[in-house]
Amino acid sequence: MGRAISKARTLSPLLPFFVFAVLASLAALDSTQAASAENNTSIHGTDSGATLTSKNASCEQSPFAGYDCVLTVVPGQFEIHWALDGELLYIAAVATTTGWVAVGWSPTGQMVGSNAVIGPDPNPVGGFEIQAFRLGGRSVSRVHPNPNITVLFASSVTMEGVTRLEFARLVNESGPGIVPVVAAKGVPNRMLWAVSPDGSTGLQYHGPTNRMPFSVDFVSGASARALIDDEAHYRHLASKMRAHGWLMGFGVGVLLPLGALASRFGKNRLPHWFYLHAVCQITGVILMTIGAIIAFSYFDALQRAQSHAQARQHSIGLTIFILAWVQLLIALFRPSPGTRIRRIWFLWHWFLGTGIIIMGGVNVFLGMALFHKYTDYGIQGARVVYAIFVSFYALVYLALDTFLKPAPDAAERARIQLSTFPNPAPQYPDSRPDAAAVPPSGAGFV
Repeated sequence: MGRAISKARTLSPLLPFFVFAVLASLAALDSTQAASAENNTSIHGTDSGATLTSKNASCEQSPFAGYDCVLTVVPGQFEIHWALDGELLYIAAVATTTGWVAVGWSPTGQMVGSNAVIGPDPNPVGGFEIQAFRLGGRSVSRVHPNPNITVLFASSVTMEGVTRLEFARLVNESGPGIVPVVAAKGVPNRMLWAVSPDGSTGLQYHGPTNRMPFSVDFVSGASARALIDDEAHYRHLASKMRAHGWLMGFGVGVLLPLGALASRFGKNRLPHWFYLHAVCQITGVILMTIGAIIAFSYFDALQRAQSHAQARQHSIGLTIFILAWVQLLIALFRPSPGTRIRRIWFLWHWFLGTGIIIMGGVNVFLGMALFHKYTDYGIQGARVVYAIFVSFYALVYLALDTFLKPAPDAAERARIQLSTFPNPAPQYPDSRPDAAAVPPSGAGFV
């Protein structure tokens, strides 16, 4: 077992490649499962045997032919008419604007991560027809067409400063990147509306007054408008994401590696190496726990609805969180030094800790990318600083591993001493060549 421990230490530079291979396999499996889940999305409580309709909805009747209900979201600025007929939802959005009109479905009530039918923009330069888009961020560069969403019977007309956008969407449509139309009584659709600033052309930020979230139950007609302030909620969510990132990044990305460094090279060299190791590891796990609580409390809806990248980052983070607590419990119940089970425990403790550190570093970079994606805040500086830290840590680790081998513990030192300096064979007086010529001690004295 001593040789196994020595060989494990010798092969330690190869461990990152092993862990990255395992991580890549898990990421590929997670992406496959996420894609499968998205392709098998079901809608809560829909009765497939009944014909869906809004004709009996308790709502204000629409004056438009072919539509059953109308909801005036903002008087004089935006109203939505609809008719639910079997597998199709017909929408007519009327807005005070001469530019484009957007009607969106959101899993969280927020713009980021939602789908929207937007159009039209007749401008010959940069214009677009009525089509579905995925809103991946708050900047125009993150708004992309989504061909997976079926948009039927799309048309629009603008008269006297008012634009009327009409289209139909399939009910309960599912697939990659699709936020479905929910058609179930008592289950509201979280929706958004927005219009272009008057006289503007091309996709651009709509401004703080030309948008609002609302909800609609297309079966019963129940509705609620402006349940939350989108901008205020966005700022609140962004602050929680920033706090989560700092806690997880500093805990798993800084403290855990420093604690591991203290254990590997400070043992039997620094008088208080164990306390430094323990403080770094315990503090890192506590910070990770606080960050995980924030994620579970505020990001659950995002995790249920978003991309493969976010699902992957969530899965890796959850794995790290669980393994970190397992590692802490293993450390608290470590066997006595010098026993066989202690050597097995050491191998598990070392491999598990190294794997957590490597996966944590990868997940910090994934989290930075997602924070930028969903907030559009610049993270280039933080990414460069953390990359410098990781590179410096790796260089220090390799240098110490090359020029300052890890110090053995007390049991290991005793084993090395016994194997290097064996006890000499016992020597007796008569075994010496000159034993007969040398008188015994004290001979010749009275």
